[in-house]
Amino acid sequence: MRKNKNLKLLAFVFILSLTVITLFPNTKPNLRLSFITDIHFDEPRGGHKYGGVELDGDTSDFKIPILAKKSIESVKPDIIFDTGDLTAHSGKIEFRAYSRWMKDLPAPVYAVTGNHDRQHHSLKHPYGTGFYSECGFNSATRTYKMGNLVFIMVSDDHKWEHHPLTDVISDQKFKWIEKQLRKFSKGNNNIFLFGHYPIYKTVAWSDTWYGMLPPWKRISDQYKKLLYKYEEHIVAHISGHLHTGYDWKDTPEDSTYRKGCTDQRFNDGDEGLENVGHFVSGPKINQTKRNHPPFRLPEMYFLNPQALAYTHGGPFRAGGCKCINKGAVYYADLTEGTKYFNLITREINSNTDVDTFKVKTDYKIQLKNKNMNFIASDLGIRKKDSCIQITENNWFKVKQNCSGEVIFQKRWKKKINFKGVRVISEHGNYGNIQYKISSDSGATWTKWKDRPVGKFNLAQIKIKFKASKNQNMVVKDIKIRTDN
Repeated sequence: MRKNKNLKLLAFVFILSLTVITLFPNTKPNLRLSFITDIHFDEPRGGHKYGGVELDGDTSDFKIPILAKKSIESVKPDIIFDTGDLTAHSGKIEFRAYSRWMKDLPAPVYAVTGNHDRQHHSLKHPYGTGFYSECGFNSATRTYKMGNLVFIMVSDDHKWEHHPLTDVISDQKFKWIEKQLRKFSKGNNNIFLFGHYPIYKTVAWSDTWYGMLPPWKRISDQYKKLLYKYEEHIVAHISGHLHTGYDWKDTPEDSTYRKGCTDQRFNDGDEGLENVGHFVSGPKINQTKRNHPPFRLPEMYFLNPQALAYTHGGPFRAGGCKCINKGAVYYADLTEGTKYFNLITREINSNTDVDTFKVKTDYKIQLKNKNMNFIASDLGIRKKDSCIQITENNWFKVKQNCSGEVIFQKRWKKKINFKGVRVISEHGNYGNIQYKISSDSGATWTKWKDRPVGKFNLAQIKIKFKASKNQNMVVKDIKIRTDN
């Protein structure tokens, strides 16, 4: 009798277990991330809700924003990351179009700026002002943390000194990046770095694309030193900027899908980087005997999602063949307690998944409550005039015999008491510093004042600079002193 009761009890427990497994197949929490880049909104026209995106040789393409939105909605992400070139020419109306589109997406967007977003092709264009004023972003370069996931988002500065397509990372910004890497390269943190430009000689065509000029090569060398130093905690560098197809690879033979494209950047034979695509594994490169670069990379991943605005750039124009006609969005599920995730490519015209790339993390993923916690931001330029020019090493210069004005912006994790500002500069002077502050992360602002009053967690700082008659003024850094 007792034996029958025990058998019945075991049967009940077994059936209950099957029921639980069926109803709750995976009790581990997931985080779904989506990745997009380079949508290049231009001025809205033609009555379209969002306007269109940059179309070389024509007015604009109106279908890409709709197709991209539909694909992102079908992915159902928790968070969306955008690695820049939100606009075609950094105009406020273009940022307004992006903002309208962004607000209709199904998840919050965390974006950085690209070269098109800051005085692209003209010093008369705004220097990314709409990123703040129209899109509502509080800072361009900042850090977030969720569980043991650290997201460092770097907005490159745009340098016009030698070429209108060159992005730079100043020494001042590199110090901030290393401070973040040093702080979080401890314990079991997994770090993700975001920026618009791919690091030179990492992913396909990162050695030949527009803007991959000597300044960016030198900056990439400096960047790689940091990546090697902290590679045990860095999972990936995620970028944009390249407008090549998601399924393209640079091979010595150069694939037939580029037949008819006469531009040597895409049919380069066995010159430069070879046998790499948009996603590159540093560990795999290092374990493989290779005949072409890259020969060695930091032990991490280099991920370069395809531009949404495939209607702009060399592949679309090359030889008049329009040899690219498809775009993509990307997504990945990060699961508690695992050490990998699959990065999935979803093509926007068909809205179907077309590729999967496995990424291993350095440590087991911990999501905690799945909240994105703001940690810190760099002091960024919100607005500047044409007298102010970005430089490669120092932050910026004021042209000789010229007066210029810059509005900076910075956010803090907690409310602070202001102590003062110190400008580190040479060959000129500055003055008439004014402040506009917010104690509620930008929901409300004070008027401009000569000195901030009370505690705040977000500030705009307006400074006038004047160079000497015979020499450029050089501004290396600006330090804000607080009570913490």
